[in-house]
Amino acid sequence: MVIVAGQVYPTRAGAWALMLLGALWSCRRLHGRYRSGGSISARPFRWRASYTACLSVLGVIFASAPILLTPIGAPFDLSLKIAALALVGSFGAAIAHAAYAPSAMAFAAPGGVLILLAAMRSGDGGFLVAALSVGVLGVMSALILSGLTARKADWRNPRTALYRRPRLRADDDMPEQTAAASKAAG
Repeated sequence: MVIVAGQVYPTRAGAWALMLLGALWSCRRLHGRYRSGGSISARPFRWRASYTACLSVLGVIFASAPILLTPIGAPFDLSLKIAALALVGSFGAAIAHAAYAPSAMAFAAPGGVLILLAAMRSGDGGFLVAALSVGVLGVMSALILSGLTARKADWRNPRTALYRRPRLRADDDMPEQTAAASKAAG
């Protein structure tokens, strides 16, 4: 998208590329920390929330390309090319993150909404209808794929019931069976 828009609007393309690279760097840093094992063992849910938030920022920046890269008076074919590339990238990233529904929606939802805003800004009715239908189709596809992935994971790795034993402390009264067993042993 930077190459397509950069030929006509290099300043806009450069600013958008810097925003995108900053968000990519943050996501890569969080992912690297997860792979090293330090963050995931200490606070796994906090890491997942931080990573999903980072992905949503990345998704919004990526999906905003049709709005940020082309001004209002831009040629329609340039706007259409950038919108198509943004849609393919957003929904492709959503499919790649389908194992976790919030991460998939971090890419699919901005892709569906911002392409609709870009179509409304262009004023072309056909583009608006196409953007609406493709946006809804992309978001629904990401949700369905995420549900299927979760169902397959649940089938392959079913939850088991964990039985907890009460932990006895020195100041607690010991049950009679345990007390008798400890006297017999020692």
